Amino acid sequence: MPKFLTTSGISYHIEQLIINSLESLTLVTPYLKLNLNLIERIQDAEIRGVKITLIYGKNELAPKEKEKLEAFNNLEFFFCKNLHAKCYYNERLMIITSMNLYEFSEKNNREMGVSIDMEIDSELYLETIKEVQSIKNASIIEKKILLDNDNLIDNGIKMEDGFTEPYNFHLPSLFRILKHKYPNFKVDFENDSVIIYGFPFKGVDFEVSGRLDLIYGDFTRNEIAEKLNFLRLKQELSNLRFFLNYSKLNIYLERDFPDEVSDTMLHEKVKKYLHTIDTIYDFAVNEKKIDTFW
Repeated sequence: MPKFLTTSGISYHIEQLIINSLESLTLVTPYLKLNLNLIERIQDAEIRGVKITLIYGKNELAPKEKEKLEAFNNLEFFFCKNLHAKCYYNERLMIITSMNLYEFSEKNNREMGVSIDMEIDSELYLETIKEVQSIKNASIIEKKILLDNDNLIDNGIKMEDGFTEPYNFHLPSLFRILKHKYPNFKVDFENDSVIIYGFPFKGVDFEVSGRLDLIYGDFTRNEIAEKLNFLRLKQELSNLRFFLNYSKLNIYLERDFPDEVSDTMLHEKVKKYLHTIDTIYDFAVNEKKIDTFW
């Protein structure tokens, strides 16, 4: 059953549902003024590839608030003039409350609300989502998510705070793009590595860090060479360095690839990695095989 929340409990649970969001996050609030902590939590969610939807109402956003939202690539927001509802949820937890996402409300008002767990109260959870969708349909869209098929790469690449080293500055952008480009695969970002599980086929995981690693413990070296059309793959990506051993295929960029952290090199590195990953996937699903691997 729903759990009753007081003012402090509402603030805590809103932060927690943002932190624990995996796929989607929806924020419905008539009045909006995000504090620094929530901005940082939403930034973290975006880095994880979470799709974020925000619906606000009553008055148009202040320019500074609009700038904050427009800085997110993976956030869409809508304006609903007659909005009075306040509701926040991810794929499991939902909060229905009297509290706006407004700094003043948290610090000065007496608020109350309830939290709903999808696994415990699925009918109530889904009925609420249905009403939020109706509100969204009646709203005016002010910003679409930029990571669509047409401009996924160009708009998905940007420098992120905390990722300023040559071995990791490309990872948040790459994670965002891969999560949308390959929705049928599980993509995680942890410990300075992006991992695509079961990619390009079952029994193989693809790990991206300062290099590209194809981890294939379930296959022999000859089996993986056959499945990847290895000789043709090396010819196609002849500027890269391949090391095929008994448990991993290690792939490095060319030795003279610039070791520079900049916006220009971020685009170059992400696009090169994406091209490599896409090519490996294409070769793996291609049915044409070769007779000799070595």
